[in-house]
Amino acid sequence: MSRPYSHSFPAGSIRGEVLIYPYVVARTNIDNFTCKWINAEFGAGPFAFEEGAALGLEVPQSIYVDRDAFKPISSAFQLVKNYDVPDNQWRVEPYGDKVTILVSPDTKAKIDLARNDSGKKAILLNSIYLGAVIQCVSLLKYEPQEVEDFRWAHIFRKRCDDLSINLDHESASFVAQELMKHPMKLIDAYFFKADS
Repeated sequence: MSRPYSHSFPAGSIRGEVLIYPYVVARTNIDNFTCKWINAEFGAGPFAFEEGAALGLEVPQSIYVDRDAFKPISSAFQLVKNYDVPDNQWRVEPYGDKVTILVSPDTKAKIDLARNDSGKKAILLNSIYLGAVIQCVSLLKYEPQEVEDFRWAHIFRKRCDDLSINLDHESASFVAQELMKHPMKLIDAYFFKADS
């Protein structure tokens, strides 16, 4: 009979990926145990197990402990003005805890204004942010060792786990759309629904 088990940790003591290895352990000494399903390599039995002996091991489970993992995927990004980037262009710098999207000062000013307008925000999500998410997903798929320690990578992996998305079996564009909750819906809602 299984009993619920819980253990508390001080706030902030664990973060990132945590592997949980569930064991079945003998609570008391077990003598003269026999079972027809025990693998023959262990002998015919009977068997004896001391208190605390491992009797079984379940497949490890991976969970992510990070408050940021519950924020919108856009929270993994920061928009930064950069004088080396030409107007109406952008560059993605994924090698930090947050993904930095570099834009010219003029472009940043326009984006900041657009964020307050739902229709314009829909365009932003489907241009700059979708492109940046695709680039990040591609890095997770093809160069995971380059980015695995960054906070944004943990957020993306947690979201993929929550949505049952296997990065190895899906395209970067599909994964990006899932992570962003299908941003084309916003274009449809703000630009095409009004016409129908």
